[in-house]
Amino acid sequence: MTNYEIARLGDAHCHLSTSLTLEASKAVVELVNKQYQLPSRFFKVMSTNHLDVHILDDMMDHLKSPVFQGFFGIHPWYTHLFTTLSDTNTETLKEIHYNEILSPAPSPELLAVLPIPIDLHKHSKAIQSLLHKHPGSGIGEIGLDKMFRIPSNGYYGNQDSNNSEVKLSACRVKIDHQVAILRVMLQLANDLQRPVSLHCVKAHGPLFDIVREYHQIPQVILHSFSGSVDQGRRWVAEYRKRDQDLGFSFSHYINGVEDKRSQLNELVGYLDDSQILIETDISIDKHLERDYTDHLFGIAETIRVSRGWDLERFYAIIKQNLYKHTH
Repeated sequence: MTNYEIARLGDAHCHLSTSLTLEASKAVVELVNKQYQLPSRFFKVMSTNHLDVHILDDMMDHLKSPVFQGFFGIHPWYTHLFTTLSDTNTETLKEIHYNEILSPAPSPELLAVLPIPIDLHKHSKAIQSLLHKHPGSGIGEIGLDKMFRIPSNGYYGNQDSNNSEVKLSACRVKIDHQVAILRVMLQLANDLQRPVSLHCVKAHGPLFDIVREYHQIPQVILHSFSGSVDQGRRWVAEYRKRDQDLGFSFSHYINGVEDKRSQLNELVGYLDDSQILIETDISIDKHLERDYTDHLFGIAETIRVSRGWDLERFYAIIKQNLYKHTH
């Protein structure tokens, strides 16, 4: 596909890599400024933690054209870094926090590389400030993940760890802690009426029950939806009764692979035209000049063929869906 065809699409969910630094991000901004002529809010760029949230903010400040729609949030893989506790002795707080929210409790080696936990209230206030600063922004990536295990360096992107060979520990973040973080993010989205992009692994029932409580979120996007067709139908039935947009966003490497194709086709066939989105779910700083278009066009063509749309109808529908709630 041509650059013209790229500009007729958009990316409902992409990332910055965990290794990207503030300094290195300047080269990415320069590349986008010089070589890419894309519509405003082409990339819905997710933040995931306490580091990339500020890098994303800085990149948005220096783009000549607002091709990023920033989403600010706490990914389930980073929820363990945030606490609702308060204690003047930070080392005591650290041990209490991680022993309370991880199962099993962390080993001394893992505890040593885990950072002092971040005050959730202060971080949510920082996100709120960024949402006011960038009026078209949303909240994401947020959600629930029952399968994630803490990496041996404490968290992905930990520049302070000397652990060169990162493995997965046995520790998982307890679901009640993930829910507490999720609810803070959803309440913020509800209060400010901002769209959300949701991650879910093996927790589709609890996620549905929680998200449906918030009636002022203008758009709920289920990113790289991995639930069953019946679970998808449950979301559709609920949101057809509401004045809220629901989007199912599909990616090439999660939803478009051969062994997932039949389930994808069944779900896509059930959705309203207005509920279908496409995404890459990859880091644009690493992939933009490599295989980015393969990911974007791969899922685009899969969805188009599954739905039976001709190219012009496909472009019109996808563009309309992708650029909702961007201002």
